[in-house]
Amino acid sequence: MWVHRSSASKTLRAGATKRCIYCNHPIEWYERADNGERLPLLLQMFPAHLLPVRYRWSVANGLVYFGEDGSHCRVAHPAVCSALDHEYEKALEGLRRSYRVSTATWIQKGEFVPAPLKELCEDDVVEQVAQTTSNIRHVVRYNYVLLLAPCEVDQIQCVARASSTGERCKKKVCMEEVAEGLWVQAEIPPAPGRGGQESLMAGQMMWVYDMSGLDPQSFMRWKEQTCTVHHDTSTPQAEMPEWAWFNTWRHGQFITYDEPEMAREARKRRASPLFVQVAARTGSKCAQCGQYSHTKQEAGWLCAKCAAIVLRREQTHRKWQVQTQPQTPAASPTPEDSPA
Repeated sequence: MWVHRSSASKTLRAGATKRCIYCNHPIEWYERADNGERLPLLLQMFPAHLLPVRYRWSVANGLVYFGEDGSHCRVAHPAVCSALDHEYEKALEGLRRSYRVSTATWIQKGEFVPAPLKELCEDDVVEQVAQTTSNIRHVVRYNYVLLLAPCEVDQIQCVARASSTGERCKKKVCMEEVAEGLWVQAEIPPAPGRGGQESLMAGQMMWVYDMSGLDPQSFMRWKEQTCTVHHDTSTPQAEMPEWAWFNTWRHGQFITYDEPEMAREARKRRASPLFVQVAARTGSKCAQCGQYSHTKQEAGWLCAKCAAIVLRREQTHRKWQVQTQPQTPAASPTPEDSPA
């Protein structure tokens, strides 16, 4: 099979239809047009006038768009997944009830064993494509973006379909002869809300694979999860890219506090020439997150994002400090009280 020339996605429809690991219902993966992330949809179509606006999705040119396209629309799978607790919706209550009954029937018959259930959210259901057998997942940073890899950085597999075997390419995304990033320590991003400021992770450091020195084209190869052979080609994808946006609360178990073994081995390899050129600049690195600046800055400068975080943290701590009462200054002696 080939990807049609008018399609904006390289994902083949035959390989994008799978079953949810939490409820066993069939889902179809599409790439979102707004941010390029993946979204599982139900296979059937629904009349658009029977659903609330926030549940309407449409597909065009291999991408999924928010809103209806005509009289019918698609529904995202997290809206009806049996593993989630949904608020009452009259339009979807019947469909959700049938999904729960079907999942329970499969479990009782022994035809389906759900994934280890925990307190799930819709983002966890969307990111089930990134479920791997590895318990170690590294964090990759590119400027302000933090991405969670499906496994170790040096073990990320290409998602393109090999023309020789017709299966997923077995090559790695990481280049063996050149180090395209540096292992650095970065502050764990605070979670939103007061709970994030008061958590034990606030202010601590974690190890990330920093690729801020790469040019955008080289980083897009990592983002698209392709090797050097299948990058910038029309080769279709055998699987969806398995990256996930890093979230402090949901991905806390994958935070690397100790220096990984890969960091020691990476020092023995020569770095990318462009990365060495950017990293060699003096005074152009943020003291908080390590973000590089295109202009020369003073030592210890903070970027706009880190400066806002530090200011908000200082205001939060200052708010809860005990305010001491000002002491009344002693009265100065008057000329009448003077011994003279």
